[in-house]
Amino acid sequence: MLGFLKALAKDGDFFDKASKDKISLVNRITQIKNEEFDMMDKKVFISHSGYDIDLHDKFKHLLVNGFGINRDSVFSTSSARSLMTGEKFEPDIKTNLQQSKAVFLLISSSYMRSFFCLSELGGAWALNKKIIPIIIEPVTLDLFNKTPIQGTQFRKLTDQGLTEIYDEFCEGQYIKKQNTTDFNKFKNNFLDEIRFLEQRDNEFIGTIIEERSSPIPQNKRCYQLNGLVRNDKQPVHGETHWIFYDYNKHGNLSIGDVIKFSVNDIEELKSWPDGLANARNIYPTNKKIIILNNHLV
Repeated sequence: MLGFLKALAKDGDFFDKASKDKISLVNRITQIKNEEFDMMDKKVFISHSGYDIDLHDKFKHLLVNGFGINRDSVFSTSSARSLMTGEKFEPDIKTNLQQSKAVFLLISSSYMRSFFCLSELGGAWALNKKIIPIIIEPVTLDLFNKTPIQGTQFRKLTDQGLTEIYDEFCEGQYIKKQNTTDFNKFKNNFLDEIRFLEQRDNEFIGTIIEERSSPIPQNKRCYQLNGLVRNDKQPVHGETHWIFYDYNKHGNLSIGDVIKFSVNDIEELKSWPDGLANARNIYPTNKKIIILNNHLV
């Protein structure tokens, strides 16, 4: 063994080659890590309505923890630390939109009623950014196709839709592929959370997605909400909640209205002769139901 080592010691070329190979390997590892850092550091822009902040916060949490995107690389108008008090936000939004590699559009009914949101959509389209439109009920394909990005592949906030976005981002090297188990955990948590309406103190905020006129009495109104009102009952598969009230107390609502209301009572699950199953009526209090997105902003 000693003779072998002495022979190697005399062979300077061997050690020079080994040293160069080691340096080359270290440089390659550094390059790969830098490429991964650059990939993870690409800025992402979330365009959303101010009435969808709760959804935005949950979606951003999914992007950071489930997709593995750097938190500092996710920008939106509601990012608390992104804008200084008293600062004009339009230039900051324009700059971040220009710097973003991908733009998520959370296209809700409130989004479609907002001049400002539609301006962000148009800006992303004009700048030829990678756009990921996410259509949120009750927005329809017909309504979506009235925007400049008509024909663009859109997704929905479903298990399949989120998985397709994740795979697309991995294949396009916008993100580094995460542990699949971790991604699925955060994805499932997100989907479970958005089943329920946002709650602020004793009031709930929800969107009207369907009107039910039959077999409803003429002096009553019944509208499907976009989520469930939290209560002490475990939700069942396919459960839907419908706000049900006297027309003389609260008047008419429209599909796409974002409403704030307080709850007086929650009915037991029931099925209707016309095929509607696992439906639960939500009875509001006499406190006025407020339409939050009644005006274009």
